[in-house]
Amino acid sequence: MNNNKKKTTLTPSQTRVVEYPYRPATTLKVIAGPGSGKTLTLLHKVRHLILSGQVRPDEILILSLTNKAVDTITCNLLSTFEEGNLYESIDNQLKLDELKEIVEQIGIYTIHGLANRVVIENEGIVTIIEENGWRGLLKLLPSDFWQRNRRSLNNNINGLTRQLQKILQEYKGRNDQKLDIGKNGQVIEKLVQIMNSGKVFTNDDLILKATQHLESPITLELDKTTMNVEGKEDEEGDASFTEKLLSKYKVVLIDEYQDLYPSLLPIIEKISKGKQLLMFGDTNQSIYGFLGDNEIVMKSLDNLHEKEKSETLHLYDNFRCTPEIISSANKIISNANHLHNTHSTAKDLILKPLSNYEPQVHEIDDPIDELETIVDQIIQHVCSGAKFSDIAILSRTNNHIQSIADHLTSYGIPFEKLTIQPDWINDIRIQFILDLMKMIMLSSRERLESINDGQHTHKWQSDFNVIVTLSSIKGIGNQSLQTLYSDCNREGISLWKYISEIPKSKWNPKISNKKKIEQYTTLLKPWIESEKIWQMDNPGEILKIIIDIVYQLDYDPLKFKTNQEMKKFRNNLEEMFKIMKLSKFNQPQDQCFVEWFLETCFEQSIIFHRAKLETETNPESLGSIKLSTIHSSKGLEFPIVILSNGPFGLSYPIDDKSLYVGMTRARTLLNIINTKHPNLSKPIKSKVALLSSSSPLETSPLLANKQFWEYYNNDLRRDISNLPSFDTNMARYKMLQTKFGINNGRSFSTLCSKTISLTKRFL
Repeated sequence: MNNNKKKTTLTPSQTRVVEYPYRPATTLKVIAGPGSGKTLTLLHKVRHLILSGQVRPDEILILSLTNKAVDTITCNLLSTFEEGNLYESIDNQLKLDELKEIVEQIGIYTIHGLANRVVIENEGIVTIIEENGWRGLLKLLPSDFWQRNRRSLNNNINGLTRQLQKILQEYKGRNDQKLDIGKNGQVIEKLVQIMNSGKVFTNDDLILKATQHLESPITLELDKTTMNVEGKEDEEGDASFTEKLLSKYKVVLIDEYQDLYPSLLPIIEKISKGKQLLMFGDTNQSIYGFLGDNEIVMKSLDNLHEKEKSETLHLYDNFRCTPEIISSANKIISNANHLHNTHSTAKDLILKPLSNYEPQVHEIDDPIDELETIVDQIIQHVCSGAKFSDIAILSRTNNHIQSIADHLTSYGIPFEKLTIQPDWINDIRIQFILDLMKMIMLSSRERLESINDGQHTHKWQSDFNVIVTLSSIKGIGNQSLQTLYSDCNREGISLWKYISEIPKSKWNPKISNKKKIEQYTTLLKPWIESEKIWQMDNPGEILKIIIDIVYQLDYDPLKFKTNQEMKKFRNNLEEMFKIMKLSKFNQPQDQCFVEWFLETCFEQSIIFHRAKLETETNPESLGSIKLSTIHSSKGLEFPIVILSNGPFGLSYPIDDKSLYVGMTRARTLLNIINTKHPNLSKPIKSKVALLSSSSPLETSPLLANKQFWEYYNNDLRRDISNLPSFDTNMARYKMLQTKFGINNGRSFSTLCSKTISLTKRFL
């Protein structure tokens, strides 16, 4: 522990929240604006509840909607306990191992992660449908489906999958089950049956299914100690996780309550009823309206307990943004005047000192100039003493983020995308590998059970994964897949059994490319019919077998068009292998390794990610720029934010709350490009990147602003004794211009992979 660490002093408003007493069946709502110390207050609240003896660590459950928010809480909980421990009397101080044991007992989950664990415990291997799954279901639709459905036919695969998701959601939401659903309804009913049989869920399905299991929890026959998902021993092994979720916890904390939407309500109400419910959030940052009305959720949660047992407290302070940034952001939201009045009248209000640097607003018409300006700003900041890891580039759409990523790649500037799920899981090639593993596992299990029991009890769970993997192979068309599935249903056997046991000569003539289907069965049959898959526990050996099968199938996405695409897949495959090795380390006894990995790979990935974060905090590293949509950046903060809405002529205004969220991610420096908002300051109009001007002091006074960079480094608690002068900064920048042709219109292909090494040499 660091005995030189400065003690965190809570503000009066934070202290009121932290010391609010524990009482069962009560609700406390904490309204906390951006940078108000919400997470810090939540962490200290947890510590106070435990150390004051009001509740035990294993009686506290913390929930959030995103992995990033859960990461932040998990990574900072131990340090909060460590810091507080330093200021306890010698007799009351705990050892580090004791502090770790306390923190590890606290339940910290995303809502979907918790639901996933409940469902897997009750049902075994399940599938959360991803891109490959939707594509497989699309192939089962008859050719006239879209015309009958009276939907505009969008040949773009992403557009079609979105329409199919919406149709399925509408179908499942019907109130009158006797409604005449027509021919298209029959098609959708068949898709729903496939998904149900295969235990295939959308995220909303997962929440509903978990809630059903919480309504009638099973009692598992377990030993006195059982293994949890992280491979640690749980006490009270005679109770299932589902039962513990209902009976063990006394306090439920929900982070970022404004992000909740109606389909999450059933599970939250079920878990929170009768407990102390603590909710932290800010309605001004409610930007997920497309998922449903947050006001409906809040009204229900406000009424969860008796009104006299509910209270609201506020955190008004701002420790994140400079006053200049928060002032600009407050002008955006519709209740800005109310907010200013509240802030001005709040007692003991704490704000950061002025930086004397206003957010910079730009208008840039040309798409290339817009991207060049972003690069130009990055280089200016780095030449002035910032790190790449200080900078985040935010935009409204994933497409624009991808165009920025491609542009940064051309300059060799390192970056990482912030996504909801780990990159390796988002890769459709990895999804195909996982689907193939599930198909082998499930088909093998179905075969063994039919041999041992003489009957099948799983309703052909393998069918969905056979459909998904077959449909991904080039040349196996929609009609072939529809005919195969129809024929296997008529025979009353699984799709795998049909294609592997019914002679090809007896297949329907409508089925084309029979040789490719036969190759598929030939490659997979040995692993399904032997018991090797149940016995293998070497991650490298298992992955090699699956990859060999994939390469022998005619799977188009593995025909790489660029080295960059191949490198990305290789990196994701390496990540998957590491997760498999971690799963092996955490594997319980007497459980098949492949089954354990498929059940827990997402949770294992989170464990791996958190361990990785702890090992990558090298203060000497320049790090990498963060790229994110505004929605994915929720709950995060960055020293420097470049908020771009795309080329001026092609972009349209960002809605107020999204713009407010994007602006308030910035801690010290904010650059805004093409947002078209009337309440922002007058924009700088640019045709080319900023420092192409012959007068750099006029176009970029920041390079010469030593006072600001002293403020910046002080704010980040960095050394300010050797800050470079303007001449040094400018010399660095011009050297980059000359070396790599920044702003000179040179081909991007001449710029690759060199900027970062040169910048490192500067710094």
